[in-house]
Amino acid sequence: MAKRPFSLDEDLPGTLPVGRGTALLVRGRWRAPGPAPRALHFLVNGGTHPAIAHGMPSNGSHGAFWGIVPL
Repeated sequence: MAKRPFSLDEDLPGTLPVGRGTALLVRGRWRAPGPAPRALHFLVNGGTHPAIAHGMPSNGSHGAFWGIVPL
């Protein structure tokens, strides 16, 4: 398996309880060498959802991102 060019701040849940929200906050950091991407989208069930923020400063780098992914 290829190494991901990013890391997530929290693990994604393996399951979600029924009736417990319809969106998930996803936060992480871009880890690949060079600049962070100019655009970032999350892919869920074949649909893309833009990140709310990306390329944000965090711990001396500009690779933090976050977004709300509808489920």
